[in-house]
Amino acid sequence: MTESGKKIINLNVKVIKASGFFERTTGLIFKRLKENEIFLISNCNGIHTLWMTRPIDIIFLNKNSEAVALYKNFGIFRFTCFIKSAIKVIEAEAGFIEKTKICLNDTLVF
Repeated sequence: MTESGKKIINLNVKVIKASGFFERTTGLIFKRLKENEIFLISNCNGIHTLWMTRPIDIIFLNKNSEAVALYKNFGIFRFTCFIKSAIKVIEAEAGFIEKTKICLNDTLVF
């Protein structure tokens, strides 16, 4: 824990990075992640879950990899708000935020 009370969380996961327009647009629509995997989209401050078949957890990060917005068990066919301070987003299987005990302002290392 840092002096300001924020936690630094080492996720110890495999990071799958979106590479290209199609992967950035579709995210996890056509993918299933394993328990130790996350999907990272850089240069992103809002996402959708159109055509998803299951809810997911979403973590928006700022330039310091601090969690600036959390969406737990985010339902299908929805849009998140645009998060002005976010520059990247993690998509993970539902339950990931609770399992890793991520809170707002925590710094994530992966």
